[in-house]
Amino acid sequence: MSESNGPAAAETISSEDADGCGPRQWRTTALLSLFLLPSTWHLTVITFNTVSPPFKCVSSPNITSCRADNETFCTKWRFDVTQSNTIISEWDLICENEYLISLAKLAFLLGVGLGGIISGILSDRLGRRKILTIALTAQILISTTIAFAPTLLVYNVLRFALGWSCVSVIITSFVLCMESVADRTMAGILFHVTVPLGYLTLAGLAFLLRNWRHLQLAITFPTLLLYGVIYVVPESPQWLRSDASQAQPLALVRTPRMRTVSALIWLLWLVVYIGYFGIVLNMGSIAGDIYLNTLFAGLMELVAIILSLPLLQKIGRRFTFICVLAAGGLCSACAGALIASTFSTVLVVLARSCLSIAYVGLPLYTSELFPTVVRNIGVGFSNFFAGLALVLVSHLWELAALAEGLPLFAVGALAALGAASVLFLPETLNKKLQDTVEEFEAEAKRSEG
Repeated sequence: MSESNGPAAAETISSEDADGCGPRQWRTTALLSLFLLPSTWHLTVITFNTVSPPFKCVSSPNITSCRADNETFCTKWRFDVTQSNTIISEWDLICENEYLISLAKLAFLLGVGLGGIISGILSDRLGRRKILTIALTAQILISTTIAFAPTLLVYNVLRFALGWSCVSVIITSFVLCMESVADRTMAGILFHVTVPLGYLTLAGLAFLLRNWRHLQLAITFPTLLLYGVIYVVPESPQWLRSDASQAQPLALVRTPRMRTVSALIWLLWLVVYIGYFGIVLNMGSIAGDIYLNTLFAGLMELVAIILSLPLLQKIGRRFTFICVLAAGGLCSACAGALIASTFSTVLVVLARSCLSIAYVGLPLYTSELFPTVVRNIGVGFSNFFAGLALVLVSHLWELAALAEGLPLFAVGALAALGAASVLFLPETLNKKLQDTVEEFEAEAKRSEG
């Protein structure tokens, strides 16, 4: 460990934080929140990359659709790329090849699931800033290469690697933020403001740039500016004070209370991510224009994030999660009953808004539950279950083949399960962050006693 990152540096930084959230801490939160912007773009750009332009048969121009049995009347199609050029038109992903779309979505999500665990372990051992720098560099290089992918196989492999790097950037920057500020609630919520901004800006870029390769480059180049953020943001003071040798994944299940909290929080990540991204990544399946739906949902989500601040800060984590998950589940179930109507679209957006509060509050709650020595590992393993949820989400809308509203009913049921699981988790509002597993167990015993 270098001299600048030793105990003296940690003491200096922590003394700056002692009096609450000053200008330096607000600046740290604002700067670190920028890392969410490109990662949000990369996650949701697949929604626009898999929009199918109008097409017709080359030999018989009057044929403009596949047969109901998924066989085609012709062997070669021509796409109207003047409207949009996506991976659908690029690699002919229609009719008998339509199943490949799910694989394209799945590749990124698998990378997210596996990347969270590895980056969590490395970050707790080597430091937040070092892993953040490595992950950001990988994200930029991989994202740029995707724009020149010659085949769908190469595209999928690169998307897998991109998912790995994106989740590493997100987890590490968030934990660094939580460990560098005094007002965790304020910072934890404001950190996520760039998520709806990502949706809004991506909707605008996708509307203007109808070629998926051009869109890919457009969401990559701004990321270069984030190197300047890493340069000015200091290392986590809590990580500098901790013993990195204790960063062992088994610590998450070593003691009774850690096992209980770990299991419940991982279940919560599973159901929240299935519900939230089940709606986010399937906006094209909701009635209405995909660009307007994304724009409107992004605006609603920005409002929801702002509303989540007083909720989490005044009434606590547990009660907020119970309320928003129950309300989001109810809206989703009702939308499933009224599927394909305008009112159903409104209910879906409301459900997404409620679930977005759980989505932005979940990393905050998780980071407060796990002690410093395994905080990044804990969040990393949580993201594994988030990745598993995203894999399941890629198939969620296939349930519509059984009943049109079934996917939204499933989201509603899972949200209710998540609300029930929170009943068994402790409140962390205004509680000191624990540094070791021993401190965590001692605090649990005091709370129960």
